[in-house]
Amino acid sequence: AVGDVESGLSSVEMEAITRVEALRDALHAVQDDFLKIEKYANVNTCACYKILKKHDKLIPATVCCRYYLERLHQQPWIRTDHSAVFVVQMADLFTKLRGKSAGPASDAQGNGPKGGSGVQDFVRTTQKYWVSTEDVSGVKQKIAQHLPVFLMEREKVRPSADDGAPHHQPSAVPADSQMTSSVYLDNVNLELYHTRITKQPHAIAVRLRWYGVDPTAGIVFVERKTHRESWTGEESVKERFVLPHHLVVPFLEGRHTWDAEEARLRAEYATKAAKNAALSSSPSSSTNSSTMPQAEVEGIRKLFNEIQRAVESKQLQPTLRTVYMRTAFQVPYDASVRCSLDTSLAMITENPTGQPTCQMLERWYRDPDLPLHRTEVTRFPHAVLEIKLALGAGEVAPPWV
Repeated sequence: AVGDVESGLSSVEMEAITRVEALRDALHAVQDDFLKIEKYANVNTCACYKILKKHDKLIPATVCCRYYLERLHQQPWIRTDHSAVFVVQMADLFTKLRGKSAGPASDAQGNGPKGGSGVQDFVRTTQKYWVSTEDVSGVKQKIAQHLPVFLMEREKVRPSADDGAPHHQPSAVPADSQMTSSVYLDNVNLELYHTRITKQPHAIAVRLRWYGVDPTAGIVFVERKTHRESWTGEESVKERFVLPHHLVVPFLEGRHTWDAEEARLRAEYATKAAKNAALSSSPSSSTNSSTMPQAEVEGIRKLFNEIQRAVESKQLQPTLRTVYMRTAFQVPYDASVRCSLDTSLAMITENPTGQPTCQMLERWYRDPDLPLHRTEVTRFPHAVLEIKLALGAGEVAPPWV
């Protein structure tokens, strides 16, 4: 059958297919070489550590393990982050060889644009796997062959859909991972935690998520995850909306009401619409675009009020934080298949022992000036791979998944 297909192609098309296959083989060879070099470096680093440790044990008068390890970790082949080239750019090259470009927004992406004012809901199936640290690079390389790395920095500078002219382009390719932090809300009885662990029907988790190091540098996602048993015909769902960081505490305390939030959203939407209309060359694009759609407003209103009522009725407050470096693989504007790999995962108690709680200090996250005791942080020794599928009716997961 393959021969019949090839026989119907012109010589130019056959040459193009051959060239693509040769380039794909070359990329696979580069990936294999990188993994071999990384393994060689890791094995020799471990060997140096064991040799130095043995030296200090046998000759305690002249210990040198700490000194040489510090010098070793200063070497560029250890300190340098190579993910920008061997993960991000490699994934981009594989995407170009597949010849598929980003299409229109998929229903699987959720309601409302990413980072926009609309409520975003994600209904999907999820599978999670633990990954040994020595296998992290190999897993990234495998996924990069099928999906591009999804980076918020690059999505902000995507070419305009009207004229195709790119806006500001970053001078360097960013690293493949981004710090992701989530503060989970719960009460003193850890009610939400226990109902989620036992998978009680309609158990919820409420969290405040931000990307990057500084929680006050950007927007905050207020999220609610609801567990539903699949045998009931319902699916678990994650819903979220966006708040500026300075409104999080008033929201949790009930001082920031829906009326105030609706006025803010409409004003923000009108400002963005006016700005887009000024940049657009088509006068018809600004027609009726300054008013926020009522369906979008209603979706945010429902989630806003439900979370605020849950915070008040269950006496929820900042309790636990998770921090990790996340590498996300996804076709832009299409979340039907999304893979994420979380490394350097740590769980931190949000209320320091013997100190006032965040609620007492009117904060929604832990005071960064307070010292972090070693008993207040737990580090997970493995990476976590999460495969999320949001497929429509009749759709099946790709074979590589």
